[in-house]
Amino acid sequence: MKHNWRTRLAICIWLGLIWLASSWSLFRPGFFRVHDFVHAARVAELTRAASEGHWPVRWSANFGTGYGMPLFEFYAPLPFYVGGLLWWSGVPMTIVLKLLWAGCSFMTMVGGYYLGKKWRDEPTGLLTAAAVTLAPYRAVNLFVRGALSEAWGIMALPWLLLGTIKVARGEKYGWLMIVLSLATLCLSHNLMTILCVPLSVVFGVGVLIIERPSAWWQRLLKMGASYVLGLALTVFYLVPAYFEKDFTKVSQIVGGYFDYSLHFLYLRQFIKPGWGYGGSSWGPDDGLSFFLGWGQWLGLLLSIILAVRWWEVRAKSNWRKIVLNQDLLKYGLVMLLTGMSIFMTLGRSMPIWQTMQPLQYVQFPWRWLGPACVFLALAVGSVAGWLKTTRQRWSYALIVSLVIGVGNVGYFQPEAVLRDPSGLYSVDINHIQSQLSQVLNDYVPSQMPGVLDILPPTQVVTVAGQPVQPDALAVNRGHEKLLKVSLIDPAEVVWSIADFPGWRVSVDGQWVAKQQVPPGLVAVTVPAGEHLVGVQFGPTPIRQVSDTVSGLAVLIVIGILVAQTQVSVPVATQKVRKHD
Repeated sequence: MKHNWRTRLAICIWLGLIWLASSWSLFRPGFFRVHDFVHAARVAELTRAASEGHWPVRWSANFGTGYGMPLFEFYAPLPFYVGGLLWWSGVPMTIVLKLLWAGCSFMTMVGGYYLGKKWRDEPTGLLTAAAVTLAPYRAVNLFVRGALSEAWGIMALPWLLLGTIKVARGEKYGWLMIVLSLATLCLSHNLMTILCVPLSVVFGVGVLIIERPSAWWQRLLKMGASYVLGLALTVFYLVPAYFEKDFTKVSQIVGGYFDYSLHFLYLRQFIKPGWGYGGSSWGPDDGLSFFLGWGQWLGLLLSIILAVRWWEVRAKSNWRKIVLNQDLLKYGLVMLLTGMSIFMTLGRSMPIWQTMQPLQYVQFPWRWLGPACVFLALAVGSVAGWLKTTRQRWSYALIVSLVIGVGNVGYFQPEAVLRDPSGLYSVDINHIQSQLSQVLNDYVPSQMPGVLDILPPTQVVTVAGQPVQPDALAVNRGHEKLLKVSLIDPAEVVWSIADFPGWRVSVDGQWVAKQQVPPGLVAVTVPAGEHLVGVQFGPTPIRQVSDTVSGLAVLIVIGILVAQTQVSVPVATQKVRKHD
């Protein structure tokens, strides 16, 4: 439906207010403390590595108490690539972080709007955008936990669902939306990928069943191929992360405090509006809130009432027409997916968690609230299209959106603003080695001591036990180093680098067998004489294959786009000639 300029302006203002309600606290000077305050260091480490030619970035030279660790092989890197590009361009780090926060909310809002609009109509889109963008769980992620990557994963889900609808309806570039949104999801938060991909597949198949398009099997195959292609783009990250995880201390993230069985929710927590900035704990009295939101509850209750009323009005009609009504079936689909997501946060889902062991890496069952808030928003929004008149639909969307905005806007703010956030959001190398490494230690190579049990290195390399000054190195980058030595007797050269698959050493340009010396560092014995001794972080066989697959996937995407463009141009030319 085309709108006049006044309607389009009103829609833009409406969406702008939704975004402002989710991001208003970012306009204040300074920054704020969250549970995970290591984002600036991640951005800085990735930027330094990329600027030195390490690509794709996998190794962080300064985490792991200065001995390094493969941070970006396991921690989804996309938000930090975006942040790194901004920081490299000269944007101050606190502004970079605010842009990552605000951009996440903006793209969540736009995705929710287009998803709801495609699902039903314009009022549905505006209400869906409000419900998902201002979901309290998003406020928890952004302003309490600081779970930026998880928030980016939630941001990708509306776009992924939108792509599946487009493919199910035979629209031209729906496949591309699936590919790009799925890649964004995987590269933003791998744990959200585990949760969201199965639900999105159910959603896509459900849309095909409900709308029953012609040649449905072709569209199903196209949908499946789009998923495969989207995952193929991210193989360079996902596959090494899975197969090389046992070389790190990552197993510690599924035990102790992070044992999933300690973090199930209770139903009363979804209706308890209290707010906090603490952590998750066993029992119903967590230090942070899992409230679904005032407007979300209002919209949910109204949707149920309208669904029952709709059924009563049509009860005398043919029951097949009622049961097979597309609006009712689509509402049931999103309610089913909402219920499935919420069920997985409850203790009653324990048998599923015990059976499906990969779920245990999710750590916190309440992470299922991420997809739940998206499907709940779509359920709340879709009911707007059930009302008879355009005026009623717009009025319903406006009223519920106002309740959502007024009721939830107060959640989208931090506990306190730090006028000088440099102590937490530091990019200083020494601070990362000595302080921030203690916070982020999941991916330290397995043979290394714990970060609390080791001090940062005082030298880059030692030769026969004697330290070498950094300025003596011919090459001194995070992922490669080169030293010229002159030895009277054979000597051991020890690099202050934590050994990990991919590190290899060379003598006079020839790769030689490396050694590992306490506390797990890379070393090599060099014969007498003058030699060039190097160390480099290179690919392993699994990384080489994964990089190749992702590279081929990129070429396939480009090839399909070029082919579609070439097909479109002659068609457009024919139409013009016919018109002339």
